[in-house]
Amino acid sequence: MTTGRTPLHPFLEPRSIAVFGASPQPGTLGHGLVRNLRDGGYRGRLHLISDRHAEIDGTPCLHSLDEAPQPVSLAVIATPAASTPEIIDACGRHGIRAAVIHAAGLREDDARSAGTAARLRAAAARHGIRLFGPKAFGYILPHAGLNVSPLAKPVPAGNLALVTQSAAVCSHILDWNQNDEFGFSAIFAPGESADIELPEILDHLAGDPKTEGILLYLEGLRDARGFLSALRAAAAVKPVIAVKAGNYPSSARIAEMHSGARVGRDDAFDAALRRCGALRVRAIGDMFSAARALTTPRKPRGNRLAIVANGGGPMVMAADQAAELGIALAEPTPATCERLRGIDPLSWSDGNPLDLGFDATPAKFVTAITACLADPLVDGVLAVLTPNSIADPQAVAEATIAAAAGADKPVLACWLGEVEARAPRGTFARARFPVFRTPENAVAAFAFMVNWVHGQALLLETPPALSSYSPPDTRAARGIVENALDAGRRSLTPAEAKAVLAAFHIPVSPTLAADTPTEAVNIANHLGYPVAMKTTAGDTRLHLRSAPEVALAFRELAARGGSPVLLEPYVHKPQGRQLSIAIRPDRVFGPMITLSEGGIAPEIYNARSIGLPPLNPRLVGAMLGVPYVARLLGPLKGKAAVAEAPLREILLRVSELASELPWVRALDIGALIADADGAIAVDAAIDIQPLPAACGQDRYGHMAICPYPAQLEGEWTLKDGSRCTIRPIRPEDALPLQDFVRGLSSRSKYFRFFNTVSELSRHQLARYTQIDYGRELTLVVCAEREDGSVLLGEAHYAVLPDGETGDFAVVIADAMAGQGLGSRLMRCLIDAARVQGLRRLRGQVLADNEPMLGLMESLDFVVSLTDDESTVEVTRPL
Repeated sequence: MTTGRTPLHPFLEPRSIAVFGASPQPGTLGHGLVRNLRDGGYRGRLHLISDRHAEIDGTPCLHSLDEAPQPVSLAVIATPAASTPEIIDACGRHGIRAAVIHAAGLREDDARSAGTAARLRAAAARHGIRLFGPKAFGYILPHAGLNVSPLAKPVPAGNLALVTQSAAVCSHILDWNQNDEFGFSAIFAPGESADIELPEILDHLAGDPKTEGILLYLEGLRDARGFLSALRAAAAVKPVIAVKAGNYPSSARIAEMHSGARVGRDDAFDAALRRCGALRVRAIGDMFSAARALTTPRKPRGNRLAIVANGGGPMVMAADQAAELGIALAEPTPATCERLRGIDPLSWSDGNPLDLGFDATPAKFVTAITACLADPLVDGVLAVLTPNSIADPQAVAEATIAAAAGADKPVLACWLGEVEARAPRGTFARARFPVFRTPENAVAAFAFMVNWVHGQALLLETPPALSSYSPPDTRAARGIVENALDAGRRSLTPAEAKAVLAAFHIPVSPTLAADTPTEAVNIANHLGYPVAMKTTAGDTRLHLRSAPEVALAFRELAARGGSPVLLEPYVHKPQGRQLSIAIRPDRVFGPMITLSEGGIAPEIYNARSIGLPPLNPRLVGAMLGVPYVARLLGPLKGKAAVAEAPLREILLRVSELASELPWVRALDIGALIADADGAIAVDAAIDIQPLPAACGQDRYGHMAICPYPAQLEGEWTLKDGSRCTIRPIRPEDALPLQDFVRGLSSRSKYFRFFNTVSELSRHQLARYTQIDYGRELTLVVCAEREDGSVLLGEAHYAVLPDGETGDFAVVIADAMAGQGLGSRLMRCLIDAARVQGLRRLRGQVLADNEPMLGLMESLDFVVSLTDDESTVEVTRPL
């Protein structure tokens, strides 16, 4: 997507701006906006609209938009909420297609303002106006000198972008004295905007060459799927660091009232951010520590840190923090130890951290850092200096930078103190070395690096809804659920719940119901002894070994009012552990999968791992690798470790169930008995609901991440008899897609991208291959060659804001012309768009692209002229 086609374009490069509600009164919003636009360096034409004032600081005011002498690109509205619908309507009549609304009190979920808010949105929709706001703090583009906010403080230009859902937090961050260490490429605070929002902003920042890192302050989300889709694409090309507030029920309620966005469980938000490759930190200070670390070019391959210092106390503090955060202290190889021993044989302790002594010289620091960087068992180095009367902080800093200049591993610096350390810290910052004031912050920053690298691997995962194992019997499971819903129930019986699990090949113990003692004995004889007996009220009898015991237990439970009485085999696993696997609904992200110990302990200590479906083996491995879970499953005194393979398969099957049965609101396998031989579910409960409205035409509308649509895969035979596969694009197609684009002729590239690109940028590759399959689709044609799989063509559509139209494009490798591949690929795209619920496809074709126009006419597309004589529009109803 080019900058000119993004929804943000009219906000980023307005040729002229109209300010409604402009005021000469200092301290008012209208005055602050005028002052910042006029004095901040904006080079376009500024129109001040006010029916109360004749001029403001020498600039004449217009009484209405009708008096504006030239077309206006952007409207900035600082008037009361009640007037905004009429102003937007006037803007639409004058051809303005973008507006920033600062007024609050325009929420459709508030009875007091719902009518005005609805009229505002209707006026904007009628004229096709994109809205930033309401309750927008605004945005600042320091490189362009554009400040559409009331904040008068100068913002230094730099490489960090800030996106915040809080105006107060934005003001706090920008007023925070960073000693000119940080500058900003962009600042966005969209307020309660329900139009231009986080997904559009992240899409822009991902492709912005001035932005090298993105800082997010979040409280909740309005569009979880759109946000995660944009976040994945942005995090694939540059670090995204997030602070999420509203983490507890009490603060979540406040956050939801404040931001107007939906706030869910904190651990669900954490899992979603981790899945998308964003790094979550807990405080604003941590955000900038992470920014220091992640906007430097070197990243660690692992978590092994070497610490070099000229004092023992700071080393101990760094080692404590490393243990707290799970950072390993690297163990140098014998060769490295020999080199380090040569620095000072008397002080060398054959260990890490390395104390260079109070009188450490620049040469000693250089030798130690160089030796550690060359060690294959070291992933990063932390240099710590305490100022004293002997060590020269500036000289040591310059030597450290020189020693690490050619390394591919990160070097972090901690220069303690303030007066003597201020200049060296500036030297490190200018050289793009992360530098900190305390050892704890430095080690935390290295941990942020390690976590970010791990997250980058996870964001590439886009698993299918169905695993590669034997397919589940979804028809049988769906029948059980629908029968229960037809009967007016919102939960399944234990037997029905286990039948649903069995349909997804999850091992379960059979559960049968008995109404009389005789029936209970017959069932026990059928199941085999020993058996367990329970009621839905929670009463149980375990290890019943004979018919008389079964009959007596039945009478006791029936007398207590338990009905029906359920019997199942007594599962005896003396070395087993009782685990719990659940699907629980989250208000923001839909179904979430949890794994924990059975019983109430996880509720008390909040000790569980959580995953966002769909899962695949790698994502399941990440769930099992959570420290608490890893200890739970590992060997214990007298007990062997739990076999992971059966547990992995069960989690994959639960992911399938969450994906394929949107009627399942919650699942609780409260007793999953697992040992070294396997795992079996002995207790299960499922709550159900009518099909969620979000599903509509979207098979996976109930999920925040749309699964890979494996059902669209298919094979086809070309005219020359060779075989190829047509399938949706995947993240791992980035390099093949780049090779495909490079191989296109200049003319084909121009026809597809409307410019003569030689290759796709890193951002474009991520944007094209890491997509939200529910909102767009790219089909690629793959063929096997001697040197591996290659792409022969691609076709793409993106759903436009109306939800009914797909904007499409298609290109075929030049060597494949005449094979019928373009026609076949487009027919597959048309079928997929129809299944998605789209009503039409439209695209732009260069007027001189005769082969494409011929293809479009053969596929019943209607060709229409446009205002641009060089292009035509092709449209086809579905």
